[in-house]
Amino acid sequence: MDSRKKNKLLFLCLFLLGLLFALPASRRAGVSWSVYGNDFTVFYAASKNLLLKSDPYNHPIAAKTPYLYPPLFAFLLLPLALFPLPIAAFVWYFINFIAALYLCWLIASVFEKSYRMSVFLVLLIIIFRIVVDNLWWGQCNILIALFLMLWFLGSGKTWLSSFMLCLAISIKVTPTLLLFYILLKRQWGELGRVLVCLSVVNLATFILIDNRIALIKGWFQRTVLNAEGFNWAYAGNQSLRAAVTRLFSLSNTEATLYPYVNLFDLKDSMLIWLLVVFLLSLLFIWKIVKREDRKFHLHELAMVCSLMLLLSNLSWKAHFVMLAPALGILVGEWIKVKSKKALLLLLITFLFCSIGFQPIFGETLHQFSEVYSSYTLTAIIAFLSMVFHKPSVLMTTKIER
Repeated sequence: MDSRKKNKLLFLCLFLLGLLFALPASRRAGVSWSVYGNDFTVFYAASKNLLLKSDPYNHPIAAKTPYLYPPLFAFLLLPLALFPLPIAAFVWYFINFIAALYLCWLIASVFEKSYRMSVFLVLLIIIFRIVVDNLWWGQCNILIALFLMLWFLGSGKTWLSSFMLCLAISIKVTPTLLLFYILLKRQWGELGRVLVCLSVVNLATFILIDNRIALIKGWFQRTVLNAEGFNWAYAGNQSLRAAVTRLFSLSNTEATLYPYVNLFDLKDSMLIWLLVVFLLSLLFIWKIVKREDRKFHLHELAMVCSLMLLLSNLSWKAHFVMLAPALGILVGEWIKVKSKKALLLLLITFLFCSIGFQPIFGETLHQFSEVYSSYTLTAIIAFLSMVFHKPSVLMTTKIER
């Protein structure tokens, strides 16, 4: 059997595997958009309310589970809002499932053809746990990671690739960090294209909603200023700020088995967080400026994606699919040159992302991994491995799509 037939057979098997998981995952969204099922229920409710009342924010379940995104995402989901929630959730599941496969394939495509399929499969295995989280909770992080990869493959030279970055920023906001990266690279043309796309797309969506000033102000207060009063120390939050708050202050993690885990009860843990943020940012700037190269590189995109997870106030475990570019590079190095360092980092990452899987390892390990920030550690590992990464000669100079 030739390689093309093998690849088709493999993708068919993966599709069938996804089909087995489709019904239980999509059913979690529920049947009514006035009752919370998973995060897609919130997205659907926001889009449905936008369709009916030109307002994505004051939907029926906003009091307990508010819509925290800019309006554009609700507009993009309008085609799904035309269907009943169960059908929309099923379609949303497959959009994200296919996006996960495509994301892994695009990352593998930067490597030599002879071992591209191996990179794809190993990378998919490494991030499988995170992909399942996204599919189970109906999240949109896989699509954001895919948009960023499509932007990178376009090398920031076309309006279409610039639009991909515009979509990622307009949905999730944290990819705004890539604008700073583009600035450091002195890619003025790309910076201009992205800013034009952002201005046109977001102004258009703001104009189309009613009571726009009050709604956008409310979104800013809830999402950016934390008007909801979210507990940063909550165990499920795997951002750097959350890890520092849990470990260096007497804050309730809301985990039943480990409500308090502070190693040191410092008077102001915020100073520790700010210091670490400053050092990581300094390291990032040093790495980019030192290279004196205006081209975009995959390991630099991976570095930015890792930093996004660390610097965000709120990073759920599902968000860590953003580590896919960094993990893809490590997989490629391990497979081709048998790098023991890359293998060790991959094993540590896989372990840290897996021990919290409650159905297999139980509630004790699940809570332990959350309160001691296992996902935060994987992001730090990914970031540092990319900072000190030497660009591999094994990557192709031309992207084959």
